[in-house]
Parts: sequence; structure tokens; C-alpha cells
Amino acid sequence: MTLSPAQFFDLMRTQKTHVVVDDHHYKPCFETKGYTVTHFDDYDFQADNVVFLIITTFEYQQKLKTLWQNTQGIIVLLSIAKFGATPMQLQYTLERVLSADMQDVLTKRKQSYQLIESHDGELTLTAQKSKLRIELYDNIQVANFDEVLKSGWLYSIPEFFEASFVHTQEKCGGFNVNGHFYFDGLITVASKREILENQKEALNALMTTVVNGHEKYLIVEDNKIQELHIDGINQSKLLSAFNFEAGREIMEMSFGCNQDVLKKLDWRVNSVANEGAYGMHIALGMAQTAPHIDFISTELKLC
Repeated sequence: MTLSPAQFFDLMRTQKTHVVVDDHHYKPCFETKGYTVTHFDDYDFQADNVVFLIITTFEYQQKLKTLWQNTQGIIVLLSIAKFGATPMQLQYTLERVLSADMQDVLTKRKQSYQLIESHDGELTLTAQKSKLRIELYDNIQVANFDEVLKSGWLYSIPEFFEASFVHTQEKCGGFNVNGHFYFDGLITVASKREILENQKEALNALMTTVVNGHEKYLIVEDNKIQELHIDGINQSKLLSAFNFEAGREIMEMSFGCNQDVLKKLDWRVNSVANEGAYGMHIALGMAQTAPHIDFISTELKLC
């Protein structure tokens, strides 16, 4: 069985996907809308179904490893555990993901990948006060770009809404960013409960300061975030609270493709839906020992 991403979202909107949840408390959210819903422990992953899998706990986040190449259906994953799961956050995310014009989103994603991969050497992006100079190298790494969904694989919601390019911890990355990056908001991601618990205060301080700020920008030199400024104040100390795996090296450069979500963004909600907002984001951290933090601009655009 194969599907295009657009076909999957059509099935989701018409309640024709099987929803699997890891917490019974989230079942009514889908059952009241007409979906067939099963708990993770009770679902037969050898069934040849199209599945929308909702992960809200780190316990079940770890169990995902057992599904790789060990399932017969097509599974698309929405993990809100990594964002600090709440029912309100799930509702916010679903509303914005399912209302997206997926043909437009997927067209923008394809164009973004093509533009970066075909661009020779250097790229300059400007918008209002932002100006970024991006050096592109032959070894630039694409995070995900699947145009056909196949049985036996797990796909994640974020990959459909952005064109993402990543660094590993190796110093020789595929891009180098320099300049001033004005941004609207941020999201934070953690792969382990300990990260959220141990750095809760620092994460809340960063999120609150950014949400309440008006003019927000980063100074980036040689692919490292040197300074964070909010309303004329150097707030770089907010980043110093985190022991990022590669320091302040930018580990991801992505271009969001969901134009519809711009009309209903709420930066107070730490949601993957905000990550896909039409624009650009740059990120620190790898979410393994410290948070992964995306700084998101809706002004800087690639296409």
C-alpha cells in the first residue's frame, strides 16, 4: 500500500484513518469526531491500515523503536510528548494541521528543497530588518522528503510542513549562516522527560520573555548564535542556561510551508503546528541532553 501525503490528509479529514493513542484520556477527542480509536497496547500493528498515531507520553515515545520496519500499515505520527503534552495543545495542533491547504503546503515544500539543492554557493535572504547570508555546501543534509508514503514506515507530521536541512555534531556541516535574524516566536522540543523536568524553569523563562517581547532578533556569526536581543535588551543569558550538545551552533535550518496557519498563530502554545508556519526557522540543540529550540520567522521566506 502507498499513499501521497495529500491523500493521507484527505483520509484524516474524512475520518477514514484509524487513530491510535497512548493515553485513554485522549480517545474522546477523536471518538466524538467519528474516528475509530484504539489504545496503543490494543492495536495490531500488523494490520494493513492507514494510522494516525498520537504519542503523548515519553514511555510510549520509547516504544516507537519497536515499530520501525515491523508494521504492515502506513503510520503517520504526531508526538506531542516532546512538546509537553496537554489536551489544549493537541486540539490547537489538530485544528491547524487539518485545516491546511496540503496541495499548497507540499508544493512549497518541494520548491524549497529544489531551490536549496540547486543553489550554487551562497544565498542571501532579506525581509524588513532581517538579513541572512547562507553559504551552502555540497554535503548539505535533507532531513526528510518523502513524496510517497509506504507500508512499514513511520512518518511524522512536521516533515510534511517544512523543508528541513540539518547538521550533525560534526563540525563540517552543509550550511553556514551569518547575519541578523528577526523572529516572531519559538518552540521547544525534548526527547526525554528529564530535559523538560530539569530545565523547566529555564524553558519557561525563555518562552515567557519571547512571547511578551515585541522586537526579537538573533545575531548569528559563523553559524553560531552569538546574541539574543529582545526589545533592545541583550537576553543572551536566557540561552546560557542550556547545555546544548553543540554549543550555540545552528543545527537545523528549515523553511515552513503552511501559509494558512499564519492567520491563527498563538506563540503561547508550544506546538508543532507553529513550526510549520510559512517562513524560516533556525534551531539550536539536538533534544538529546538539552532542548531543541526553533526560532521562527514568518517574514523571511525562500519562495
